[in-house]
Amino acid sequence: MIWGSSAAASVAAYRLACQLNTNAKYPAIFGELPEAGHGQVATFDGPMAERDIFADAPAHALRLVMLRDVEEHPQLTRQREASLRLARERDVPVTELAAEGVHPLERMASLIVLGDYASTYLALGYAVDPSSVSAISELKARISQ
Repeated sequence: MIWGSSAAASVAAYRLACQLNTNAKYPAIFGELPEAGHGQVATFDGPMAERDIFADAPAHALRLVMLRDVEEHPQLTRQREASLRLARERDVPVTELAAEGVHPLERMASLIVLGDYASTYLALGYAVDPSSVSAISELKARISQ
């Protein structure tokens, strides 16, 4: 799950989820605070957040990636902090990335470039061709018939 804590961070969160899907063929969903804190936070108690008791090493299927910005409404800051604390208390791994820069566009770009790099790196780590989009091409072909 990839959440954004401001308008700029939410655009970057959406982009990262799409890039993970497209480049790494890796499932990811996007959320934007405050709504994600009401709907998606419930997954912290679901089966994807549970550990496999039969696994040799602990593994989680769920991770929360929080993209944050310096321009957050104080209420969103409280919700972000509470959401991260809630995830950690339930042993859901958390990654928090802060935007850098002065202008909102600069801050959004700092998160997008990191996400684009990470999605390509993940694809290569899984030996997946990030340029291949055969399912998309096949879907387009089926629609055009």
